[in-house]
Amino acid sequence: MGVESHARSGRGRTVTDSPPLSVQVSGREPAKSTSAIAAGVRTVPPILVAFDNAGLARPQYGLQAADMVYEYLSEYGISRFTLVYFNQPAALIGPVRSCRMINTYLIEELQGIQMCSGASDGTLHYLWGSPPGTLPPLRVMINDYDTGDHFYRVSFKPAPHNVFTEAGRALTLRTAFPVPGGPYTVDPPHSDGAAGAASPEAPSVPLHNVAYYYDATSQVYRPSDSGAPRVDGQNGGNQLAVKNVVLMHVPFHPAGWVEDVNGGAQSIWYDMNGSGPAEVYSDGRIVHATWHQGEQGAAYYGNTTQPVYFTDESGNLLRLNTGLTWIHVLGTGQTS
Repeated sequence: MGVESHARSGRGRTVTDSPPLSVQVSGREPAKSTSAIAAGVRTVPPILVAFDNAGLARPQYGLQAADMVYEYLSEYGISRFTLVYFNQPAALIGPVRSCRMINTYLIEELQGIQMCSGASDGTLHYLWGSPPGTLPPLRVMINDYDTGDHFYRVSFKPAPHNVFTEAGRALTLRTAFPVPGGPYTVDPPHSDGAAGAASPEAPSVPLHNVAYYYDATSQVYRPSDSGAPRVDGQNGGNQLAVKNVVLMHVPFHPAGWVEDVNGGAQSIWYDMNGSGPAEVYSDGRIVHATWHQGEQGAAYYGNTTQPVYFTDESGNLLRLNTGLTWIHVLGTGQTS
């Protein structure tokens, strides 16, 4: 956009064309009201923890205290989670399990510090910064290589579902990885918005064996996993309360290496850069949204320059309500 040749400033000076302006959207990530996120808070590197969702892993500990949870299919039709704590992690967190390729994107998008119990050789190449090109190593603490006592094993879960961490151990990672927070803000508690149309049906995610019902009294969604209430072992056995449920549809392809050497399962690569369709449920309403992240068509997580954000049907930025946000990452056409 230019200016006319006779334009003058308030002081009578001739106004000439200015150089093009570059505008970048700054993400605003949702948080829980209990996370002590105040207005104008300085973003710190969030703690990310990879979780197991096999039957013997349940109930998990630390789910309800998370600000965001990403759920994605791993292998053998079993999902895994990555929990995001923007400020204070839960007192007890686990079972901690291996990273998957999706974690490289999540670390970069949030400029966070990842905790996991291990990873396949293929995924380790990316976590440690040795794929084609010169990508730097990511901020990751892996139990199999940890010498700093960031993990421990509990007696009330069978191996390999017994690797846990806790708030004190996790928070030391912000000293071990002294990096600034990411180029985004964490939303302090705010009154609910009323975006979208009323949705008589709560979200259902067959690929993850998850179904929700809407608790209108508390204005939250209550999830069930394989027909049983999804609970947090640290929350008195109460069914989880999820404020925002997001179904995020992304391209995917085989990563090209074996993820589980015992069963031969191949690793899944979710293409988290670019944009695509999403459904956002909150307060009994639905927005048919678009997700945006990183650079369109970029194959590697190194181009993930900002965290995911959502726009509504009119292209307006969508501000998610305060509370636990659960993002189901669903490969387009994925069946297992």
